[in-house]
Amino acid sequence: NKAFSSFIIMAVVAVLGVVSLTACEKDKETKVEVVVTEGVGFRAANATVRLYAKPTDTTRNDLIIRFDETKITDGSGVAVFDYTDYIKPGQSGFAVLDIEVNKTTADGTTEGIGVVKVEENKVVSKSVHIE
Repeated sequence: NKAFSSFIIMAVVAVLGVVSLTACEKDKETKVEVVVTEGVGFRAANATVRLYAKPTDTTRNDLIIRFDETKITDGSGVAVFDYTDYIKPGQSGFAVLDIEVNKTTADGTTEGIGVVKVEENKVVSKSVHIE
């Protein structure tokens, strides 16, 4: 009987340990890094990058764009968009976003476009060339 009681106590402790470890486990980050290049592959600092989702129901007049965010590239030509807080446990698929990039200088405006598939719990990198 004493051995059985010890076994039960050890089993309960093991189960509680596993539950506490999985409860503390955080999902990985869900991010998109847009790398903007210009010219012959130079990184474009201070470019404006917009990530957004086009509405899929074009029959409605009150279309709401679910994601629409704009950032400026850093000194290495990268803009990072974080969607980690939008992920729900067990979610299958996330979003396909359109990318618009532009940069205005004294010589004029250069532009580029692209599309990126956001993948949950991953950092996805997408390059867009502006000209």
